[in-house]
Amino acid sequence: MLRAQSIKQRPFLWMLMVALIVLAAISISRILSLRGELQAQMRDQLETQVREMVETWESELVAQLDRWMETAAVDPTTAAEYQRAIRRQDPWFDSLYLWVPPPVTPAKNQPRAARGTLIFPSRPATEDTRRILLHPCLGRARALSLLSEADAVMMASLYVEGCTNEPLPVRLVASTEAAALLHREGREAEALAALDSARLPGNLPISRGIAQGIPPFRMVGHRTQRAQILLAMGRMDEALDLLYGTGVQITALNAPQADGLLPYVRWPIIAELQAHGRADDAAAMQSLLSRAERRARAWREVEDRILPRASDRASEPRLVYDQYSQTPFILYYNLVPEREVGVAVVLDQPVLLAHFLIRIPRLREYLVINDANGDRVAGPRAGGEIAFEVPFSRTLTHLRVALMPEAIDAEVRRYGNQWITPLLVTVVFVLVGMAGLIAQIRATSRQYELMVRQREFTTRVTHELKTPLAGIRVMAENLESGIYRDEGHLKTMAGRIMNEADRLTTRVDEILAVGRRRALPNPKAFDPEEALLEAIDQWGPRMQSAGVTLSADLHPTAEILGDQESVRDAVGCLLDNALKYREESGEDGHVWLTLEQEGKQVVIEVTDNGIGVPEDIREAIFERFVRVEGPNRGRSGGHGLGLAQVREIARMHKGTVKCTEGVEGGARFTLRLPALQ
Repeated sequence: MLRAQSIKQRPFLWMLMVALIVLAAISISRILSLRGELQAQMRDQLETQVREMVETWESELVAQLDRWMETAAVDPTTAAEYQRAIRRQDPWFDSLYLWVPPPVTPAKNQPRAARGTLIFPSRPATEDTRRILLHPCLGRARALSLLSEADAVMMASLYVEGCTNEPLPVRLVASTEAAALLHREGREAEALAALDSARLPGNLPISRGIAQGIPPFRMVGHRTQRAQILLAMGRMDEALDLLYGTGVQITALNAPQADGLLPYVRWPIIAELQAHGRADDAAAMQSLLSRAERRARAWREVEDRILPRASDRASEPRLVYDQYSQTPFILYYNLVPEREVGVAVVLDQPVLLAHFLIRIPRLREYLVINDANGDRVAGPRAGGEIAFEVPFSRTLTHLRVALMPEAIDAEVRRYGNQWITPLLVTVVFVLVGMAGLIAQIRATSRQYELMVRQREFTTRVTHELKTPLAGIRVMAENLESGIYRDEGHLKTMAGRIMNEADRLTTRVDEILAVGRRRALPNPKAFDPEEALLEAIDQWGPRMQSAGVTLSADLHPTAEILGDQESVRDAVGCLLDNALKYREESGEDGHVWLTLEQEGKQVVIEVTDNGIGVPEDIREAIFERFVRVEGPNRGRSGGHGLGLAQVREIARMHKGTVKCTEGVEGGARFTLRLPALQ
């Protein structure tokens, strides 16, 4: 009945497991679809956030630009100070331009297409270069150079001494000409003295010199020539510091004043810094030069396009950007009607975009600003997929704000509990359910296997019990019928009956011993060597009669706490197995019994050179009713109970038993029991 129920339960359990897997697949699929819906929702939400951020930032930017323009137009005379204040406050601001537009109705003698008049920044004074170069003191020095006997020192002296009382522009030309002659002759100290003869203060800022009417290109040429002479003299740090300071002053000038000076920054300033190991200074100077060049391009826009159209009074601010440059300027301009002043504000696009990204700290690492062609302009990295783009609608209309898909994934992870928690719960319940079903299936299979073993055991035991009973009955009937009347025959028959009875008693005792639950109600300390000697006394003669050699190697060990008779029975069972499963020939059969101590354990080993135990069932043989089937196995009537009894005795003493390979393919059983300390 139990077997029938087991067979019926197994298909039902498998069907239940399949149903559970299908249900789990449906649940997980639904949860993953919820994750996809969450991703779409996060994308829409992020796009709305980015669009609102862009619109808010543009509105604030335009409002700030309008305030700057209105404030600058109030008093154009303070424009220079106001420009410096804005630069200190907002690094993305670059320059300010103010001009006065021509009247709407031009005068009779004024052309119709009149230009506006620039009032800030001021243009540098225009030098009458032809008049300076034709000055008499310079002419005398040049005339001397036509004489074959004239040398460089004489000519330089004529330049310096002849022009010493002339105006500064003339002195600058004379000193640089003299210094160049002396430098070519390798007379660097005299060349420096010639430059000093111009009496140009070395610490005079270029911007202040421009205000004093000194041509800026003369000052820059004078300083770069001094730096070249210092380099020739080996005064490297002094020369490079002079070049770097000159470059900083040039790139800080307003664009009309820096016109024609920026080439000096590229050479010799940056070139000499790089050539003499000042790479960091060269890189910093390159950055300043790039910004100054953008400022110069913006100035050309004002000079060439806005001032000529100044009579076209704009009704609202206009924005211009340099679409042909990789790092363009942004030019915002308009006429302030209340003041009748035109104002233009120049912004540095790279710095402005960095300011925009700073305003969005949570998404900054996922934002990329691209141009209309999809090329990266600002942001963490170029290339790769984008989730969506949002354009600048009022200011930087040539640019797009793109968001990378990683931002959506990050937002989904932030709200991960909305789908991860149910997914984890579902997975856990599925795993628990499958584990329970697997355990139930294994238990059912185990139960069925146990029933099969029990049935086989019952069949074998029944056969082994019936055989002696039948023999006893036959011999008793013969005695009862009076067949055997001779006293000798009677004794022989009585002896056979007693042997069969002993055999029957032995089988019954074995069955009862295994069925009895062992315990140690009153454990005692004993010497394991004594238990092994008793086992040797019991099994030694049997092995000798079977032609098997028993070798014992017993070393002194600590005592064991437990039952001496149980340990003796366990060792006896192992010796019995070694005797049963010897080779069929019976020749050279050998069994080794050893006793030794390893640390805190007493180790008992029984090794034989018999037929051994297959490796795949060396663990299963310690279960009840397990017999190793095959040729030459089970010939002695084993029931699969002896080794189960050994393991139970080992566990009762808090020890272990293990089967490994013995000698020449035989078996080795190792019994480890805790030693009494």
